[in-house]
Amino acid sequence: MQETEWRWRWWQHLLGPMIVLIGCLLLLASPIAYPWRISLVTLVLIAGLFTWQRYLASRPLRLRMSSDGRLSCIRTDGQEVDIERVLVGVAHPRLLSARLTLVDDRQCHLWVPGGAMHPESHRRLRAQLLHFRNR
Repeated sequence: MQETEWRWRWWQHLLGPMIVLIGCLLLLASPIAYPWRISLVTLVLIAGLFTWQRYLASRPLRLRMSSDGRLSCIRTDGQEVDIERVLVGVAHPRLLSARLTLVDDRQCHLWVPGGAMHPESHRRLRAQLLHFRNR
């Protein structure tokens, strides 16, 4: 059984809120009427932070590939769930992004920046996901 684990650096937890903040600043700088700007900024803040918090609570921390080729993930809540299908979005040395469809038809989003793990481990993880996708 092969297991791959990654850890985020402290600043990588701030990426989602930074994107939301940039969106809010762009809305505030737009020529839209002031009441609409405030309403849209509030909506973006609530939706963005809720989505980021939900992602952090359910993101996969480790992937396991068994000897028979099955893939499972261990999520932040400690649950180990078998993966049925992998849809790879980005497979690049600097970023790995994929949507994992779990056995119970729920989805789990995998997002691993290149700096979150050793380059060789990142390459091995990309190879595992691409191999599982193409089987």
